[in-house]
Amino acid sequence: MPRISAATIGEHRAQTRDRILRAVSRLSREQGIDAISMTDVAHEAGITRTALYNYYPDKAALLLAFTEQVTSYFIESYERELPAGASPADRLRAFVRLQLAGLLAHPHPGPADLG
Repeated sequence: MPRISAATIGEHRAQTRDRILRAVSRLSREQGIDAISMTDVAHEAGITRTALYNYYPDKAALLLAFTEQVTSYFIESYERELPAGASPADRLRAFVRLQLAGLLAHPHPGPADLG
């Protein structure tokens, strides 16, 4: 029986999903999206491949979840940056500033890697 590393099963599952998506983030920066395997992700996240498949049935579902997480983070950051009643120019400045900050702090795969 697997060890539960949190107070509840729901909390344990959330922690495991977070470890999995952090593993995808690290591996995609090091190897590129196409080179990542489910085995690589499981190993990096510290879980078995079977456990990984309990969370994500295939690589496409895993990458979709990762993309959704990154997009949500960006949108939340963007909305926090915007002053009340922001003009279109203010919105564009905030968008560009966050894109540049994100690329420098958390480079994500280029379009060719997403093929």
